[in-house]
Amino acid sequence: MRERLFTVDDRTVFWERVLALRQAHEKHGCERPTRLYALAMREIAETMSVVIGEDDLIVGEPPEILLSPDEEALFVTLHDEYFQPRWFRTRGHLTPAWEVLLERGLLGLAREAEERVAVLTSDAEDADPRREFWEAIAICCRAVVALAARYAEAAARMADATADAARRAELARMAAVCRRVPGLPARSFHEAVQSVWFLDFVLHAVCGARDYSVGRLDQYLLPFYRQDIAAGVLTREEALELLQCMFVKMNAFIGIHDHYTTPMKRSPCKDSVQYLVVGGQTDAGSDATNELSALCLEAIDGLRLKEPTLTVRYHAGIDRMFWHAVCDAVRRGASIGIYHDDVVIASLRNLGIPLDVARGYVHYGCCNPHLPGWEPQLREYQHSLVKSLELALNNGRDPYPVKPLRLENELREHSPTYAIDEVYAGPATGEPEELHTFADLMRAMKAQIADDVARAVALKRRYYTEDYLAHRPFCFESALVHDCMARGRDANHGGARYVHHNNYAGGLGTVADSLVVLKKAVYEERWLTLDELRDALATNFAGKEILRQRLLHRYPKFGNDDDEADAIATEIAECFCGEVLKHADPIVGACWPGIYTYHRFKWIGHMAGATPDGRLAGTPTSENQGPAPGRDRLGPTATLRSLAKLPLHLTPSGGQTLTLHPTLFSGPEGTKHLGDLIETYFGLGGQHLQINIVNAETLRAAQREPETYRGLVVRITGYSAYFVTLDRQSQDLLIAAASR
Repeated sequence: MRERLFTVDDRTVFWERVLALRQAHEKHGCERPTRLYALAMREIAETMSVVIGEDDLIVGEPPEILLSPDEEALFVTLHDEYFQPRWFRTRGHLTPAWEVLLERGLLGLAREAEERVAVLTSDAEDADPRREFWEAIAICCRAVVALAARYAEAAARMADATADAARRAELARMAAVCRRVPGLPARSFHEAVQSVWFLDFVLHAVCGARDYSVGRLDQYLLPFYRQDIAAGVLTREEALELLQCMFVKMNAFIGIHDHYTTPMKRSPCKDSVQYLVVGGQTDAGSDATNELSALCLEAIDGLRLKEPTLTVRYHAGIDRMFWHAVCDAVRRGASIGIYHDDVVIASLRNLGIPLDVARGYVHYGCCNPHLPGWEPQLREYQHSLVKSLELALNNGRDPYPVKPLRLENELREHSPTYAIDEVYAGPATGEPEELHTFADLMRAMKAQIADDVARAVALKRRYYTEDYLAHRPFCFESALVHDCMARGRDANHGGARYVHHNNYAGGLGTVADSLVVLKKAVYEERWLTLDELRDALATNFAGKEILRQRLLHRYPKFGNDDDEADAIATEIAECFCGEVLKHADPIVGACWPGIYTYHRFKWIGHMAGATPDGRLAGTPTSENQGPAPGRDRLGPTATLRSLAKLPLHLTPSGGQTLTLHPTLFSGPEGTKHLGDLIETYFGLGGQHLQINIVNAETLRAAQREPETYRGLVVRITGYSAYFVTLDRQSQDLLIAAASR
């Protein structure tokens, strides 16, 4: 099953879905939006072909095909209206309340919705939209159950037709499982795994979105695992096989290539990042690590696929054998992100989240904490601290108004400030001759940050009102978001108890380095005037390479445990977090700060001119919480000590990637040394680490011979990817980090 993934052609299309959406719109286009969504989902579920692989144990897969020339021509015609139409669109990036699915089944949810409709009076508050919501939930739930029944029938037919007794037994068992779940409550480990996967497959492929998280699978599947093991009806090896079958399925229809490279998978769920979170703490605060945590780690380590994206929640009381296994897997090259519970939970508490809910946090998207089953889809905005610095140096004028590239255009939904025709400008905060002291410059910088945050909230309010919410009146995921059923409201429209909006600070390391240069060279040593520096920046240091090298190498840089540079980074980060925390908009949501960039550190750099730290115009800035590329010169310990000084207690989101040479952790004590490094960082107050243990020679060989290294998985920005499918710039940046 694993090897077949690498033969998949990313040009395939779930063609039947496109045709079903066209058919649904022709039949029901006059219906109100919520009912139209439900009827369209039912049309897809009723008309799509059932696919069961020759070695499947877990079922659920879209019937994707390579289109004929005539179909390709028709696809071009239908794409805009029926591939991902505005009237049938969801955002994804959500963790459903999986325990509700397993405890009640979709038929239980459908019956509750129908019962609520039956007792709803016409004079009740918002009677019509609430009735529509409940009716849509019932239609969608029953459509998924009917699709599962078709899978059961297909498995039964295949069982009757096969001469292989072992395979006949497997197929008969699969048929029995699909007759029960996801419609009814799960009773066994096999049923629970199948129920979760089937709904996950429907959300990704039928509803059409990416980044649905399976969340704390080691917690909600544990009762089924222990029950079946104790009863002697399941072995550890059989459970491992079921998990690995599901994990392979997670990769089957999201495509091989990264979503910024070609050929890009032609699917709304392309390159979906599917977080699986293990470890952490229980609601009561005790260690939640268990035997299923270890089994998930073993399953993922054995497969070495890009999904699921494994997150381990570390805390001081974590089971030491499990922690050793995690560190050993990372040492051997496994792709694992590790979060520090103490820091994340404390930051969530500072944001007003109750302790028991905060202890249940998971992740969705990349490096974004999420309250599973309590929140709607991801909402986010990327801020450029580098642009705020440019505006501060130019009295609110943008000296480098570069239009976005293709990459940025894809992110306009996330960051409308950077739309093509919009001029990025801030308030007047002083001409250069008015910035007499470094304190004056810092006041200007902070004023630009404050304006940028306020402006972003206003832009997002308009965007959500006029676009996002207006065209998403209903999403099926609401069936598994707490409170939505009782309130009769979609998760995005008042159904969810918690709604938050991530505001990310990008380019912190670059800005800190630049402010150090300004403080020392311009305001303290006074060998360089602000006008002279601005002139050099305006020309991208043309004819001033000696000056650029002096700025690059003479002054301390963030990421080297230098108190002066680190203090400036901390001051800017605290300012940003403080400004974000002032905003709790009823439409946008409660604003949560993050020191995070994702891939956007490249377009932040693309849209910024040369900076005082010696960085050239258009080149990448610092990534996530880390130092600017190549500026961490004193090793990983110094870098981590710098990061630990940041105000991470104010921000639950963010991340840091370390790329280290394998020889650092070779030998019998290698795993211990790696664990000591991570725990030392967390002991200082660090939040997150994802570590690539790889040498530059291997990465260069993968560039030369991609077919030989097609399964090489690396961590990048906040998720796992096959190195050979990354764009060349991302590959080169990773090679440069490995070389250092």
